[in-house]
Amino acid sequence: MPEGSARNVLRRWFTEPEFRTTPREDWDRMSASHVADLRATYARRSGDPDVTTLVHDLLETSEEFRRLWERHEVGVRRADVKTFVHPEVGPVSVRCEVLLTEAADVKLLAYFPLEGTDSAEKLELLRVIGTQRLERSRG
Repeated sequence: MPEGSARNVLRRWFTEPEFRTTPREDWDRMSASHVADLRATYARRSGDPDVTTLVHDLLETSEEFRRLWERHEVGVRRADVKTFVHPEVGPVSVRCEVLLTEAADVKLLAYFPLEGTDSAEKLELLRVIGTQRLERSRG
């Protein structure tokens, strides 16, 4: 495995299901979206060894990835709604905006609390408690 590839979000999504912090009911949609977006990157960056290696490694190691890759769906995600499950505050729904450099070789994901939910309050609580460990009372 190439250096740094263990930190690759897509590799971890398809090879370490315990890494998935979204609710189980979102997994199929997120997996299909990840693969369609990677297929667009694969076409745009044809011959890029990092992208090619990632695709070939995932085809070898993940049945789920292989099944979705064979659909040949292509889609560039610019926005999405995601839910993360935090161990202290529970589900946090966010709007995700994808920002690309002009050459489309670097992505920046910006997350915003989803309007109409309690996500802003939960994110504020997480900002305040920081690294503190909350203990539940046993009484």
